[in-house]
Amino acid sequence: MYAVGVVLVFLGSNLGGGWSIAIAVGLASTVVLAAPPHWSRRIPLHRLFKAYGVVVTLGGTWTLFSTNNTLSTLDRTVLAALLAGLLGVSFLTRRWSKVHALDTTIDPPAAYDFNLWGRPGEPLIDDGRAAWLAPDDVLRHRRTATVLDAVVSMLPAAKLVHGARIGDLAVSHLLLNGHRMALVASLIGPPGSYTLDAYGSLVCNGRPVAGPQLDTALTAWRTRHPSLAVRGFLIVHPVVDGQSGITTQSAPDAAVTLLPAQSAAGELLVWLQAEGNVLDRRVLYDILHLAPYGLGAR
Repeated sequence: MYAVGVVLVFLGSNLGGGWSIAIAVGLASTVVLAAPPHWSRRIPLHRLFKAYGVVVTLGGTWTLFSTNNTLSTLDRTVLAALLAGLLGVSFLTRRWSKVHALDTTIDPPAAYDFNLWGRPGEPLIDDGRAAWLAPDDVLRHRRTATVLDAVVSMLPAAKLVHGARIGDLAVSHLLLNGHRMALVASLIGPPGSYTLDAYGSLVCNGRPVAGPQLDTALTAWRTRHPSLAVRGFLIVHPVVDGQSGITTQSAPDAAVTLLPAQSAAGELLVWLQAEGNVLDRRVLYDILHLAPYGLGAR
């Protein structure tokens, strides 16, 4: 990169005058501007070169569209081609740099070979602020993880993240397959008919029941990834594993779907497998490395 700049400066100096040198350095700066970001960061004074490259690009654009210049038709064509090439190369190199960052952090083979992150009942990123869990809650999270493991085992591209979070807003379990994301919470309750009322509160046999809320998490993840279909699922476990007698009812268009533990894996599988074996590594990268720290999605 510097060699190109040196050659341009040498040629420009032979043309005579400081303007030729300035133009040569400007051309070298546009090369730095168009280079992949993960390359250009290694160049000393790369910020200065990029700034000068932007000035040169803006100057070229102004010259191209200005009516007060003496450029011939050939000169305008060449200048337009150079500017279009610069924009096209910059766009492609930045996309490549983002893919390179993904490959460095989550390479394709590892992304498909590994499908589980975190531990049930624990935050994905342990910052020491997580609340203590009672033994019953630990058991509930593990029972839910067993249900979700069955789903992941049937979908090669599905990813299960325990304790996923956006900043301080955590969700117990997150399932990702293609462009569908399932936020999963659970509770243990007696036999009965469970529904959600018009306000999203849990009701069992017509009586209010305390349960986890997914509305805030749903809003946060939908806002962060508007291109994804994000739904909430609330799994109801019986007091004794394998016990029957729990039924659920949910509106078809409800943001949160109630599922009895016995059939939860099958219903989650039906909803997620519509995407096939597809993995969006950008979303997975965000879930694992950006969202937990409240950083903006790429």
